[in-house]
Amino acid sequence: MIEETENEKALRLAKVEWAKRQLASRLFEHFVTYIKEDYEMAWFHKLICDKLQDFADGKIKKLMINLPPQHGKTELATRMFPAFIVGQQPHKKIAITSYSSGITDKLNREVQRYIDDKKYSNVFPNSRLSTGTKEESVYQRNLEVLDIIDDNNKYSNGFIKTVGIGGSLTGTPVDIGIIDDPIKDFAEAQSPTIRQNAWEWFESVFESRLHNSSQVLMIMTRWDEDDPAGRVLAKEGSEWDIIKLPVIREDDINDYDKRKTGEVLWESRHSLERMQKIERNSPIIFNALYQQNPQPSKDILVFPDWAEIERFPELPCYYTLDYGFQNDPSALIKMADETKNGIRYAYAQEMLYETKLTSPDLAIKLRRLGITKEVIYVDKNASECIAILRKAKFNIIPTRKGQNSIVARISKTKEFKVYFTASSNNIRKERNNYSYIVSGGKPTNDPIDKYNHAMDAISGGLYTRYGRGRTGMKRGIKKLN
Repeated sequence: MIEETENEKALRLAKVEWAKRQLASRLFEHFVTYIKEDYEMAWFHKLICDKLQDFADGKIKKLMINLPPQHGKTELATRMFPAFIVGQQPHKKIAITSYSSGITDKLNREVQRYIDDKKYSNVFPNSRLSTGTKEESVYQRNLEVLDIIDDNNKYSNGFIKTVGIGGSLTGTPVDIGIIDDPIKDFAEAQSPTIRQNAWEWFESVFESRLHNSSQVLMIMTRWDEDDPAGRVLAKEGSEWDIIKLPVIREDDINDYDKRKTGEVLWESRHSLERMQKIERNSPIIFNALYQQNPQPSKDILVFPDWAEIERFPELPCYYTLDYGFQNDPSALIKMADETKNGIRYAYAQEMLYETKLTSPDLAIKLRRLGITKEVIYVDKNASECIAILRKAKFNIIPTRKGQNSIVARISKTKEFKVYFTASSNNIRKERNNYSYIVSGGKPTNDPIDKYNHAMDAISGGLYTRYGRGRTGMKRGIKKLN
């Protein structure tokens, strides 16, 4: 074997180093491992890096990452990712916000440390911060604003601005807005005032600085159904690309979580034994903080086992409608069902969930959704709505009631394993709140008549299709198949 000379070795190492820098300048995952050689890249970190790469490449406009605490979401998405973005695109205007100015000050300093690192200049030699010289005094570098200097073109107009919830973004156009944990903790999340203040700031200050091409990245541990993540999904759920990773894998369906049901997310840091102990001691906080699923006790929920699915399956579909008579929400649900290996499955996707809708309004919205010949099951009590939709040539079938119809519908629905799409925020909210009346400390068989508009649509459709005495149903089912 020919021994390598010192010059040959130096040349080989130089080539390896050059290759690493090239990869780090193009791919976020390689940027992370180049800047922090000791970074422990677990499988879900790589998943997040891939999603952030798509975000950086402009393939995703709105990205939400829901992850348990101490699993590295802030390190990747809020400290390292902005540095990567301004390295590639020094003209980008980035705003980073969190629940307090103290936290954003800390984030600001940590982003500075990455950009000042010698390894960063190896990867992005032309993007940097002011060194404080007289010539560079025009560039801001403080705990609020970091102007980006592009040594190819000098002042790039790009910056990273950090501000706490409640702070000012006046005069700041934002290309990329990053929101990292807008609620501090569980105690604050239980305050309607704090939740409302955070939401009002998001709508009146943060969103007012966005433009048509702006991107939004929200990184959160979920605390409450009514937290900013819950509200933004209720407002525009289908517009968001969502990564939600509970600390213990649940019985949901998605393409990105490769764990088996019951497996923990990061065993080397947060063992299954430790997580189960936390769950036993405080199940409500555990569901919110670690499972990203804020909800009451499963013992009193009507449908506690409904799980999420990443996307609606390729199956023949039908629709179910619970008409709200203007004051309650009208819930339109796209559905499909099948039987596999003797198990019955139903799938649901929220299409519409709005108040103040008249029957003619619904007809217009159904056409806009491209619903023409598909079967639509509608509550038989909404006779005027049924008549108007039939006149508009929609394929309407009134739902059946049956004896003790609410209990009968619930019983029929529980024969199915029900999955709903991740963007169906109102289905999720109702699933997490639709509960039985409690008497003497125990749940009865009667549900509370709240949080049940989507629930009624889904159960009404399934009961009408598969309940006893399905008179007149063959026509509708035949059209599906």
